[in-house]
Amino acid sequence: MSAIFACITISFSLNASQDSICPAHDESQTVNRRMHEEAIRDVHLISAGGKGTETAPRDSVEALIRNFYMDQYRQFHDPEAPHFMFMTNDANLVMGVGGKIFLRGWFDWNGTQDTPDFYPFNIAIPADPARYKGLGGSMSQTRVFMTIIGRRKRLGYQAYIEAGFSDRTFMLRQAYLRLNDFLLGYTYSGFMDLKAMIPTVDAQGPNGQLFKRSIQVQYNHKFATGWHIGASMELPSVQITPQHEYSEECKSFIPDFSVSGEYCWDDGMSSVRLAALIRTMTYRNLLEDKNRNVVGWGMQLSGVYNIIRPLTLYYSAAVGHGIGSYQGDLAMSEYDLVADAEHPGKLTAPLCMGVTAGLQYDFSRRFFACLGFGEAQYYGHKYLNPTDYRYGLYGSANFFWRISPRFLAGVEYIIAKRKDFSGASASSDRIGLLTTFSF
Repeated sequence: MSAIFACITISFSLNASQDSICPAHDESQTVNRRMHEEAIRDVHLISAGGKGTETAPRDSVEALIRNFYMDQYRQFHDPEAPHFMFMTNDANLVMGVGGKIFLRGWFDWNGTQDTPDFYPFNIAIPADPARYKGLGGSMSQTRVFMTIIGRRKRLGYQAYIEAGFSDRTFMLRQAYLRLNDFLLGYTYSGFMDLKAMIPTVDAQGPNGQLFKRSIQVQYNHKFATGWHIGASMELPSVQITPQHEYSEECKSFIPDFSVSGEYCWDDGMSSVRLAALIRTMTYRNLLEDKNRNVVGWGMQLSGVYNIIRPLTLYYSAAVGHGIGSYQGDLAMSEYDLVADAEHPGKLTAPLCMGVTAGLQYDFSRRFFACLGFGEAQYYGHKYLNPTDYRYGLYGSANFFWRISPRFLAGVEYIIAKRKDFSGASASSDRIGLLTTFSF
């Protein structure tokens, strides 16, 4: 080990100045893509090896670090590449420790929520006069991570572990090992489309989007023609609402399976993706004294479309039976399996739907704004009570300033509505502020 680190020298920085002009080809890219590229060039490398002051070519180093931004495993609020990284002199292995600091503040009216995640599901009906207005702040989502990225002949690999704060609880967020096209570990579901997630100040985002993490095995392969295929086998986690005297939850024993196909064009800035999910959920019918399996399924069409260089469209539409734990608002309760009031002891997988749409406009290399919309619909009216959630609406308008490749500030207005099966409804509003720093 002492031989390996016999010579440790600060070799070079990939970008002498954060504000230097991007190469000409970068000017045709979106703000988010350019900021990733600037963050890559801003990485400061510490060369570690036994070959004196030898350093690798710049393009070889950038190509290796760029693997940090694998689309399937990263979304808008995830950290940038580490500011400092150790690198072997042959540029075949880099290791870095980094993180991201979040500071959010918000003011609610027409009903308050105590968390940085704004859910229409949590809007009180009827409104509570004692909770009409509220001021809050949080450093939730602040996180640290360690990553190792390497290549050896035809093998490319990455080890990644990330943990962070949810309120005041420190918890694991991701931990996986990626070997070429395969991934093993705990990360975002393969059913999700991270690129289609709308940029928001809100920690949650539009209520119609899919979001779930699980232990899984994933396969993702990109073809030179622009096609991308994926599949995953994920550890099941089922949210069940049983009738306690008639049915009860059982331990699930069959993984959730997802498959996806995606086509990208315009140098990867536009894409369309179709994904499907199938899952088997088990419960026990106490009246029949038998275990029963219910098959759930879901489909999502999603993507990103760069209409013109400054204007980008985000979109997604998901529908299925028994996928409530994957969908924003519905994940706040137990809507994967619910009791059938007409057949005591029987649980069924209700139909649900979620849609999102967003428009991002890039005013310059540092400033952009985004309008977002989300809707989550639940169609299980014959299974639940009149006071249960029927649908939620979510609208947002925000403005972001990329102060540097690693320093972001934003302001946002959110308006949301919840409606129950009884017909009663309520709305709530929020103004949110965000400051983040990746290191």
